[in-house]
Amino acid sequence: MGAREQLEQVFTLELGRHIIADIIVEDGSVLKDVNYLRNLLYNAAKLANLNVISDNYTIFENTGGVSLLLFISESHVSIHTWPEYSFAAVDIFTCGKDADPWKAYDYIIRELKARVVNKKEIKRVLSLKK
Repeated sequence: MGAREQLEQVFTLELGRHIIADIIVEDGSVLKDVNYLRNLLYNAAKLANLNVISDNYTIFENTGGVSLLLFISESHVSIHTWPEYSFAAVDIFTCGKDADPWKAYDYIIRELKARVVNKKEIKRVLSLKK
């Protein structure tokens, strides 16, 4: 079997889309407000057609930073903050055809008034050989 035939024998299945973003915001104090951040992620999930199952968070006493995770039926949405640097790491991982993680991302970036954004999307793909 030649290379062309071998390539044709590989099947791929896109299982999910994973957006990772590092952002710097105008006002770092919002990154300490767990209620604001919780509402932010819930609204973002709704816009992206995601189904929230539950959430959990922790607040770091020494900095006021927050780690907040939404468990969604499609996977998860999270934010981890360093208010002392006006920095947040955002993670949106979705599975399924109805979810649009970029809608959640756009909403979060806009609402946080991000000044600097480094982002990338990772396609979660299963490759199988026949």
